[in-house]
Amino acid sequence: LLYRYVIVPYIGHKNTTSSCSRPSLALPFLETKKCNNDAVLTMTVVPIDHVSLPSDLTPDLLTSILTQHFGTDSFNGNVASLNCQPLGRGVMSNVQILNVTYTSIQNENRAASESSDVQNEFRGSIPNRFLVKFQKPEIPMPDLFSVEGEFYRLVDALAEKPMSSSEDAGGIILSTLSLPFRLVDAIATGKSWLLLQYVPPDRVKTIDVTSGCPPDKFDELMTRLARLHTCFWIRPEQGETLENLRLSSILKDRSGTLSATPGVGHNLPIEDRQASFANSWPAVRKRLLPFFRSESREYLQQLDKIVKWTAQSHRIENITNSVGEKKLTLIHGDFHVGNMLFPKLSSHEGKVWCADRNTGHNKINDGAASSRPWLVDWSMSGIGNPLIDLVFFLVVGAEVIPSNAHPDTDPVATTSKNLEKVLCQYHRTLNSSSWANSETRNEPFLGSELSSLLGPSLLSRDEMVSMFRQCLLNQFVILVCYDDLCRSLAEASPDKESKELLHSHFDRVNVRCVNMLLSEFGWREDIIL
Repeated sequence: LLYRYVIVPYIGHKNTTSSCSRPSLALPFLETKKCNNDAVLTMTVVPIDHVSLPSDLTPDLLTSILTQHFGTDSFNGNVASLNCQPLGRGVMSNVQILNVTYTSIQNENRAASESSDVQNEFRGSIPNRFLVKFQKPEIPMPDLFSVEGEFYRLVDALAEKPMSSSEDAGGIILSTLSLPFRLVDAIATGKSWLLLQYVPPDRVKTIDVTSGCPPDKFDELMTRLARLHTCFWIRPEQGETLENLRLSSILKDRSGTLSATPGVGHNLPIEDRQASFANSWPAVRKRLLPFFRSESREYLQQLDKIVKWTAQSHRIENITNSVGEKKLTLIHGDFHVGNMLFPKLSSHEGKVWCADRNTGHNKINDGAASSRPWLVDWSMSGIGNPLIDLVFFLVVGAEVIPSNAHPDTDPVATTSKNLEKVLCQYHRTLNSSSWANSETRNEPFLGSELSSLLGPSLLSRDEMVSMFRQCLLNQFVILVCYDDLCRSLAEASPDKESKELLHSHFDRVNVRCVNMLLSEFGWREDIIL
């Protein structure tokens, strides 16, 4: 989370309106609703740019926002009062809980007893709590929420476009589609704030990024990541033949409104990378020494060769461009367990609590689909190289990649063995036309239908491995360049325990990246990308 220091520029936004007459895409992951005339209507993400402080939110403004977002069929009332309660989270933003009370327009003149009954019924349809994020004035990043807001507006744009379900041109039965991750409902977005669905903490489990991905969740999350990439895949030579689907063309049209260089740290200018990489390496190398046993110090010599090769001539520029030119799909850009919310099991065995996006209230769902985690914080998202997400997930917290020295094992050999399995699983899932996970095989995935539609293989094995190596080396350069800044932030921690925790986390991130580098490049006479 602390690698995030350069935010891409904000590039406009699209005004959207809520109208029962417009056609709409009935995707379950967009949680559509019905108007009186049975036309499908999606909930609109309302663009409001003049809000920057909690005091800017007034009952009248929030009433207007909720009316536009939920529609008059669901929201036919007024916001009576509101107050913001600090959540105590958020390094880069001021995160608060917005508590709201309502009065009903239709029934405000009724007797008190009747009004009380209406109030109870009204509260059952619209949530009384929301999550609101504001820009911190001390953080000089005026565009902090721009990309995340554009992502939710992209989802809104997808919902507005009709998609044929006819069989010609490989049409898809839309009622079967779903995403591998839940998305929180975005109610309103702006340059300095976001108003989002509130998911109560007693209904979900969170995992701190410094703890890493639990081994029992790794396979599932990596598979879901591959499915996410498949869902939004853009195939240039075939995209135009899928006019009835329109997904590829919509993503292409709106790709400029997301991050131009998606991924944490990927917008670090090439000249800055070239200037700081070689100079920053000695300090990073010194911190790596304790993680290599004396009999394994030859690994550091191999690592020095990799650094020397990378720093020569225009190789950093070539690596950066090679990674950036692969604009194949929508990527999250900051994919790790710290940006996920995992539904908790309720007291009902085999069922999980989940928040209904239409109402914001919690309910119990059956089946594997209800176990999907929420994936949040899309501020680094964009159309880009899918292996950026995979490499970042492995580096930041995947314990299948060793991050500590062990007297009985060779960390590089272990990494090589596990990495082969990881790449095989990702590649198989990305190109699979069926969902093979026995525990969630009944969960409907958009990726299954799309991969069949786009052909037998989205990426060849050799192409995927080459892209993985490019992204890995690129991630290593970014980590080395930002290491000193990360250490400064760790030193600025308010207490000794927090400082040690962050230093340990940064150490383990670097060690994982180095072990993968040595596994892929360590014994080559030259690096082949």
